[in-house]
Formats: sequence, C-alpha cells, structure tokens
Amino acid sequence: MTLNSKKEISVSKRPIISRSWPRTYWLADQLKDTPITVNCVRVTNVKIDIRRYPNLSKTMKFMYSIKSRFSISPEEMARTYTYLATSPEAASVTGKYFDETNRPIDSSRYSKNIENIHAEWT
Repeated sequence: MTLNSKKEISVSKRPIISRSWPRTYWLADQLKDTPITVNCVRVTNVKIDIRRYPNLSKTMKFMYSIKSRFSISPEEMARTYTYLATSPEAASVTGKYFDETNRPIDSSRYSKNIENIHAEWT
C-alpha cells in the first residue's frame, strides 16, 4: 500500500484512530457490535522542520538535533495512520494499541482498568 492510495472508505465502516489508550478501549467496547473499528497509535518522536521555529535558542536547537537522530519522518508516522485506516489486514482489528511500525503492542494495566477509563471521562 502507498500513501497515494485512492481507496474509498465507507462512512459506516470508517475506522477511528485515537491517541489515548483508555478512550480507545472504552470506545471500542461501546462500538463492538458495529462495523466501526477503534484503535490507538503510539506517537513516537517525529522529526520536524526546525526552520519553522526561528526563535528557538541555540541550546534548544542543539537538543533537537540530538533528538532528531532518534526520530522518524512525518511520512513514516503517516504510514501507520494510513495502514490502520485503509489496510484489509486491520479492517477487523479493534481496541488495539499500535506502534509506529504497525505492530499491536500492549499498554499498561492502568490504561485497561475500567475504573481508570471511566475516571478519565468524568
């Protein structure tokens, strides 16, 4: 699959991609009897164009130069979102937490505790 894919997604089957695991688990449970899937993506360090921030101090620019060595490109991060939104392999996967390489990973016990999930929503 490429990022230029023209695949159409039916609104009634559109996936929901979240950045909060407790909300993902809660919403996936709420929508379990529908064709809608809900998954979460771990957002890792993503490179940015440092020229967009001309007022950063030299120290901050230096720190970012170190951090960027361990960061992925925006295109790499976009591939994960695209995979979850359009991939046939992910079409029936719901309530999972994915890393930046499209692999499901486990989140903390805290994030799966129903009391913690409800506390986040109140």
